Amino acid sequence: ALQENNPENDDGIAKTFDFASTRNKAVTGPLPRFAHMIHAGYPLLLNAQNFTLLSALQLGPTEYAVRVELVGNLQMGNQKGIFVWQLSNSGDGTGWRTDAVMPDESAVESP
Repeated sequence: ALQENNPENDDGIAKTFDFASTRNKAVTGPLPRFAHMIHAGYPLLLNAQNFTLLSALQLGPTEYAVRVELVGNLQMGNQKGIFVWQLSNSGDGTGWRTDAVMPDESAVESP
């Protein structure tokens, strides 16, 4: 959803917030606060040109950590970044939800 975000109404950000886990929403919400966080701290995720799934590590029966490499849009100068999504499935029928997204600091290159 973030890859196809409309900057006029941030519909992709709203859809992403819909897929956040209850715990994630409690920390990052409400939606206007979440949208500000994405714009200010994670602009590379917005309208990225491409992404590549690098790995998925099962942390438990209902938890995964997924590493993804993104190539930002032209406004981001085609910058690349690697992020880790922490996902969980509560078993309540709502499916997989995002618990957290963070830059993969281990992938940062030294100058």
